[in-house]
Amino acid sequence: MEKILLTLWNESTLTSRPYVNFHELPLQTLWHKVLTIRYQRYQQATTHNAQYTPYCLSKFHAHRIEARQHQVQITSPTEGRIAENTPYSTRYHQVNLQTKSCTCYKYQQNDIPCTHTFALILRLNYLFPLVLLPQF
Repeated sequence: MEKILLTLWNESTLTSRPYVNFHELPLQTLWHKVLTIRYQRYQQATTHNAQYTPYCLSKFHAHRIEARQHQVQITSPTEGRIAENTPYSTRYHQVNLQTKSCTCYKYQQNDIPCTHTFALILRLNYLFPLVLLPQF
């Protein structure tokens, strides 16, 4: 979602108008643009011949790198509590690999494992979470 908003921001600032007042844009317009981008990505994923799209693979790579910084407490063979250290505090997230869920809700939203999910997967010594991922 953040990447889509940044894409919209870049598109709007690089056009002929140097400044865009977001108060002038209706929220529905931004929502339709976000859904359009997500639909285009879905179309690309369904027509792609490989198991994963380049976008999905780039997300996997970025999440695996960031996941190494998290602290993991395993609560069961498929669940864990992840501590994410930020500059000002520590955030805790619950990950369940069986239900494919995380309390940050990014895994449920995109069907792409978030950094917290990758942290648990790496801690459980899975080589690559192919079993846990949908095909893109």
